[in-house]
Amino acid sequence: MARQNKKNNKPKVSVSRKITKEKNIRHIFQKMAVLTFIVFCVVYFTDSKGWFISDQDKTNNHSKRRWDTYYHFTKRTPVDIVLVGNSRLYTGINPKNLSTALGANCFILAAGGTNITDVYYNLKEAISVCKPKIAVIEIHTISDYVSHDLKDGALSNAMQSFNSRQNFWQKIASTPILFAPDNYFAAWSNTIRNHSFIFTDIERVKQNIKTPPPPTKFDKLYLGRYVRFQTGIEDSTLVKYDIPDIIDFSQHSIGKEATKYMLKIIELCRKNNVEPVFFTVPVYYRHTKDYEPFKKKIAELLQPYNIAWLDLQLPYDTVLFTPDCFENTTEQNQHMTYAGSLIATYKLAHFINEHFADKLPMRKTETNWRKIFYGEEGFFENNTPDKNNVIAQNIVFENMPLINELNVFPQTNHNILHLKLARSQKITLANKIILTVSGKIGNVPITTQLIFQSNKQYDPIEYYLLTSAVTKDVVIEKILEMKIE
Repeated sequence: MARQNKKNNKPKVSVSRKITKEKNIRHIFQKMAVLTFIVFCVVYFTDSKGWFISDQDKTNNHSKRRWDTYYHFTKRTPVDIVLVGNSRLYTGINPKNLSTALGANCFILAAGGTNITDVYYNLKEAISVCKPKIAVIEIHTISDYVSHDLKDGALSNAMQSFNSRQNFWQKIASTPILFAPDNYFAAWSNTIRNHSFIFTDIERVKQNIKTPPPPTKFDKLYLGRYVRFQTGIEDSTLVKYDIPDIIDFSQHSIGKEATKYMLKIIELCRKNNVEPVFFTVPVYYRHTKDYEPFKKKIAELLQPYNIAWLDLQLPYDTVLFTPDCFENTTEQNQHMTYAGSLIATYKLAHFINEHFADKLPMRKTETNWRKIFYGEEGFFENNTPDKNNVIAQNIVFENMPLINELNVFPQTNHNILHLKLARSQKITLANKIILTVSGKIGNVPITTQLIFQSNKQYDPIEYYLLTSAVTKDVVIEKILEMKIE
């Protein structure tokens, strides 16, 4: 009987040990869950406060500003044209001038140093927020890369762009595409990405605690432009182009991933009835070598889909794209100056108007649109101002183009005159328009001549624009004569 009892007791001891073991494992998992929850809360808190944000993200995160503003802007009015790409795009196109030239709402959603895989996900989220009529895709994002292999600056740029987007589920879906597994958490969290600040830069953490990053302000119209360079290539830099092979971009190829996402962008646009337009922001023509093979590859990829492509690199406009249009550098990543961006903007505006005018609404007469853009960059160059700025309208002289408008805009020390001529005959930058006008200075009647010249930076769609200046005491009342030289 004793032996039997011992045998019967063995299973009871085994069950007891098993229950105890399960309790211990469950207890360990509970502790791990609690610890994970605490860590998550701490990370979430520090991320929300911006304690581990870098200086660039804190003071110059224009990628985040774009997305914040895009969401805010589309709540009150639709975006008709969205432009996606990298830093060449947001320094190379002026969206206010593009908007006021086309009578549309144009917005740039670009990120510095990004690639076309990231561009695809940026465009996908943009379309989910507000479906545009046209998507402009900048091709400098197309190269030979693998998203999971990005390092250092390229990886940091990808994370900043990813961080700036706001659609949680789209970010979840794109995480395994854009990043290698060991970068998942870093992509989502500034605290995880920059936790080394505790050991390497604790002063920055203290400063961030003391002064958190400011919220995005919506008090001024912002459409994604980042004004960076105001002066062009200097003579001392130009001579460097005389050295043979100082710059060689002939190795710029198109990888499998870039090809895949380039075609996915086309598919995304077609699925959403968005017209895709590929676009090349130029660099100085001596800045490139063997560009033709790269252009041929892009053309071959686009050809089956009948996609519009405006390439400002080739053919290159040597008359307008002079050295003052480009950043003063011979480094590969050359950007446009403000002056250059205006020229590129109006070329893009004419291209879109020529090919897709029927796709866009004409908002120039809409009260809300005029309220948004009135007085902004490019508005007066492309639109009729209020009556108090208009001197004359619809004036005809024999064998001369119709004068659509003559407008005056007071400045601090003088007045600027805008002369808008119908495109009935060709007017070039070399032409001068001479108007004989009558008016007065004070109470004294005068008759004088005004010389108007074109500005290469402004090329409105509906008319030619020429400008002149007069002293503030001159009041023009009537146009008496017109001639072209």
